[in-house]
Amino acid sequence: KDSAWQEVLRDLSRIFAENEAAGAIRHRFDLYTAPAGPGNSVASGPGQGYWRIYDGVDGLASMHVLYVIQDRQGHLWVGTEGGTSRYDGQTWRTFTTREGLAHNHVESILQDRRGYIWFATAGGVSRYDPAEDSAAQAWTKFTTEDGLVHDYVESIYEDREGRLWFGTEG
Repeated sequence: KDSAWQEVLRDLSRIFAENEAAGAIRHRFDLYTAPAGPGNSVASGPGQGYWRIYDGVDGLASMHVLYVIQDRQGHLWVGTEGGTSRYDGQTWRTFTTREGLAHNHVESILQDRRGYIWFATAGGVSRYDPAEDSAAQAWTKFTTEDGLVHDYVESIYEDREGRLWFGTEG
């Protein structure tokens, strides 16, 4: 038996027992932990390569990651509770409301067929144009003022005809 797993089960039992009378039980459960630590690598298994762990020290916007995609240029985009971070294989660049993101809480990311990168956030939708990377025009914001049903957007989908669909709170 895995001793770490047994410890998790004991902790959960204690939490449920202590909070049963109070009604709703609020507990964050993270199954995966990385023993290497931030910025380090650890072997993931024979012939399987390595895990690399990143955090704020490396340039990640937040440790609470909600979504990850790889764009057509090979960049990793990481949506977090503190903004979105782009990794080019060497360095991280973080984008927040200061750069034009609608809200720093990023729920979902999608690159559409035209190459735009869309961000579903707690304050609307943001569209990023990689062709305008260094210009102020790179970011466009969409909110209820532009026709969204609700500003809290949780998901983005592009259908076969290229139409974008946004899943919102309301």
